[in-house]
Amino acid sequence: MIVRQDSQYKSFVPISEWLPIQSPPDLRNKFTQAFTEMQERGAPVEELYWYRGEHTMYQALVQGDIEEGEMPCGQNAGIITGLTSSADVIQSIIADLPSVTKAMQDKLPYR
Repeated sequence: MIVRQDSQYKSFVPISEWLPIQSPPDLRNKFTQAFTEMQERGAPVEELYWYRGEHTMYQALVQGDIEEGEMPCGQNAGIITGLTSSADVIQSIIADLPSVTKAMQDKLPYR
C-alpha cells in the first residue's frame, strides 16, 4: 500500500495518485471503529469505498443513525470566536423576539 508523502494527504490511503480515500475527522462510533479496523488489516480500497458508501453522512445527519453512519466533527471549530453563557443566549433570544415576530408577521400574505 502506497501512502502519499508530498502534501497534506499523508494520512490518506490512495486508490491512485488522484483518488485518495480517508476517514475525515469523525466522532467515534461503530462506523469509525469498523473502518479503522478495515484499514489496519489492509482491506482492499474497493471494500473501503463500498463500506463508506453503505455508511454515509446522510445516514447519520439526516436519518439520525449516529452509530452506523459517518458522523463528521470539527469542521466548524475554526469559526468559534468565543464562548457565551446560556443565560446570555436566552436573554439575546428574548430581546430579539419582538423584532423577529414583527418581521415574520410582515411576511404573511394576510393579517
